[in-house]
Amino acid sequence: MLLGPLLLLGGCVLGYVGLDDLECPCAEGWVCQGEVCVREDDAVDGGPVADASLDAAEPDLGRDAGTSADLGPDDLGPEDLGVDASTSPFRAIAPGDSVVLDLGGAATTNWAYIMQNGMVGPLFSTQGEATSVTFTATGFVGENNDGASANDFDYPATAARDTSWTGSFDGHAAALPLVANVAIGGLPPGSYTLHLYASRSGDDSGNFRLTRYTVAGVAQDLEVSDNTSTRIEYVVAPDADGSVSIDVQVSPEGTSRFAYLGVVEITRDP
Repeated sequence: MLLGPLLLLGGCVLGYVGLDDLECPCAEGWVCQGEVCVREDDAVDGGPVADASLDAAEPDLGRDAGTSADLGPDDLGPEDLGVDASTSPFRAIAPGDSVVLDLGGAATTNWAYIMQNGMVGPLFSTQGEATSVTFTATGFVGENNDGASANDFDYPATAARDTSWTGSFDGHAAALPLVANVAIGGLPPGSYTLHLYASRSGDDSGNFRLTRYTVAGVAQDLEVSDNTSTRIEYVVAPDADGSVSIDVQVSPEGTSRFAYLGVVEITRDP
């Protein structure tokens, strides 16, 4: 390598002389990197210039070479969680459109259906549009077809009168720790109205059938015995993964041995 004009840089005397074959001449606290001296604290393996930003994998860009910044909703990157519409796991649901689930002993035409436990979906909405919505039921002990067919909500008889249930024939205390769950998945971000309904004939010899539903930490009770006119309502926003979770159990406020769920209806708010 040819010698040329000398330059004093960062405590290191350099000319047009390569440092590759020489002992590093940098001052104490400095190290050679490429053909310049840099402070030891700023030195980076594999790069000619220290990267003082987010990381040290690529000079001056402040990010790993393998992960580019996310430039917006059409650029798949980690910075602002932008998701390209063509690869989104969610399908849009029109305001006012609903997805409905029938739980229990008999299926309902054009409704999602789970007899006791299981998963169904992705599903069509009540307006016939394809959605990404799924339902998963777990923890139910049995199902029946013994509720009232008539109801104030225009639910088909097959949906209104059947339920899945949890609980214990050994009594209220034995039933209390038993919790069933319905998980709704695949919901696009937004606000939704959730309705829960169940009906079961008779009052179980005076024990009644007070059922507790818990959604996002909020508990509401429904008396299911001979019910035709009452349902539970929540306004919910799905978690980041598109899910809403519904716990079902006997209410500690009553003496019921069994808890029930027959209809889950979720509607996209305007």
